[in-house]
Amino acid sequence: MPTGNQRFYHKGGQISYFDQQPVEAYSLLSACLDAYRATHDPTWYECADQAFDWFFGRNALGVPVYDKVIGGCRDGPHIDRLNENQGAEATLSFLRWR
Repeated sequence: MPTGNQRFYHKGGQISYFDQQPVEAYSLLSACLDAYRATHDPTWYECADQAFDWFFGRNALGVPVYDKVIGGCRDGPHIDRLNENQGAEATLSFLRWR
């Protein structure tokens, strides 16, 4: 799960889980696939699969950010609700790996 953008993380400090962003999940997925291609270690492929699951509810709220009805992706979970905005950056982050 990506770190949220509410505050910077300081070593040993508290991790921010909100607001998570689709571009962060995309970056994690991309890094895992690069590691898999470089090492051929199937663990990295499994990690990539888990990162992709972020779009389907493996996030801080446990709700999908991808809307299969319209094909868009919401900007991510806030602390108390899902961000309803479906920006291009969010949708492209999902579609890049679809």
